Amino acid sequence: MRMRTSIGMSWIALLFLSAAIPLLGTTVPKMDLAALVDGSDRVLQGRVETIEVQMDSRLNLPFTLVRVRVDDPICQRPAPGVRCSASAGDRRQTVFLKHVEGRVPNSPVAVSASGIPQFKSGDNVILFLKDLGDGTNFQVVGLAQGKYDVVNETAVSSISGVDLVDSKTGKVLPNGFVESAPVDAFKARIRELVK
Repeated sequence: MRMRTSIGMSWIALLFLSAAIPLLGTTVPKMDLAALVDGSDRVLQGRVETIEVQMDSRLNLPFTLVRVRVDDPICQRPAPGVRCSASAGDRRQTVFLKHVEGRVPNSPVAVSASGIPQFKSGDNVILFLKDLGDGTNFQVVGLAQGKYDVVNETAVSSISGVDLVDSKTGKVLPNGFVESAPVDAFKARIRELVK
C-alpha cells in the first residue's frame, strides 16, 4: 500500500511539473531588420525541398535537417567580421539548416523547443542564417524571427511560442507577433542595409 501511494504521488508531482513547464516560456530580444542582417552570415530567398530528422548518436538527440534550394542569394558574409554583402563569395544552390528538434521514426526520443522555426516542404521563404561552423549547416538567426514566409508576393514573419522583448522599451510584445511587407520592397530594404 505504501509503495502504491509513493508511485501515485510521483505521478501527481510529474503531472503538475509537466503542466508548469509551458508557463516558464522563452523570452528573446526582438530583432529589427538591421539586427537580423548584422547577425547573419547569409540572407536568401529559397524553397524548402526536404525535411529529415536524424538522431545524433554522439549527443543522443534528434536533429531536423532542412534542405533549401537557393533562388535569390540576397547577401552573404565573405569572412568572419566582414559585413554581409550582395556580391560576396560562395554561390551555393542549396543550403542545409540544422536544429535540435524532432522525432526519429521508431524512436521514443522526441524533442521540441519554443520559437524554433517550422518548415514544410515546398515553402517559399526568406531566411536570415548563421553558419554553424561545420562548413555545411546553418541555423536561423533569432529563432523564428529569421524566417519569413513568402505568400502572395508578401514576406510574412509569424512568431509564436516565445515572448519578444522590445530592446528600447523593455516591454514584452504580444504573443503571436506578425509583421509583413511586399516581398520586393522587403528585399530592397535588406540590400540597402548591406551596402
